[in-house]
Amino acid sequence: MRRPPRGVQKERYGADDWFDVWYRDLALSAELMTQGKAAATEPEWKCFDRALKAEMAVPKARRTLDLLAVLSAPISRSAAAAKTNPAVAGHCFAIF
Repeated sequence: MRRPPRGVQKERYGADDWFDVWYRDLALSAELMTQGKAAATEPEWKCFDRALKAEMAVPKARRTLDLLAVLSAPISRSAAAAKTNPAVAGHCFAIF
């Protein structure tokens, strides 16, 4: 999440537990955030959706999404995904 809630002072973000993790590589760009807020018609939303998918497809974001997907899956699915997905193959997964 790139945009914090309105009315909450920055000093309170951590103290009030507003965010578990803020991962900038997966946040929308400022331009795309503006485009999404302005989208009012179906064609504008489709354009926003395509742009969002394009932003998330850049290698750094794509690898992060792939890794998060594997880490959130049950063990059997994680092992299968690691075997078939080059983005996560070779990573070591530990369950605590």
